[in-house]
Amino acid sequence: MPRSALKLEDPALVEVLRHALHTGALGLADACRYMRACEGLTQAQFAARVGVAAKVIKELEGGKGNPTLTSLKRVASSMGLDVVFVLPRATVKLGGSRRHAGRQAEVRQAELRAVKRGRTTLKKRHSANALRGHEFTIELPKLS
Repeated sequence: MPRSALKLEDPALVEVLRHALHTGALGLADACRYMRACEGLTQAQFAARVGVAAKVIKELEGGKGNPTLTSLKRVASSMGLDVVFVLPRATVKLGGSRRHAGRQAEVRQAELRAVKRGRTTLKKRHSANALRGHEFTIELPKLS
């Protein structure tokens, strides 16, 4: 039984999602899902509109499959986008849930107990928690 399409009724939300699509702020699965939602189409309707099999859309949105470049271009062009290769961006997470913060506090306490018992050293703990430069990228705006 096919599901009904999600239609985004809030024009401000649609505009924010379109901006996110055009700036590359969304991953492929989310981008495909939001493109459909902006148009209020089911997966099958969206697939028919862009000229690909419904299975391609289902797999894209599920983060699975191996679509052809032609399929990706058809999906992208439906929103006026191009398929391009870009460098991966760093993901920075600010804050977190209280449960996550509580768990982090428990981990820190356990690490301190291990140091007190002589199972590890502070130097080893600091090096294990250090942020390494090769693990992230900082993108600076272009200078005119």
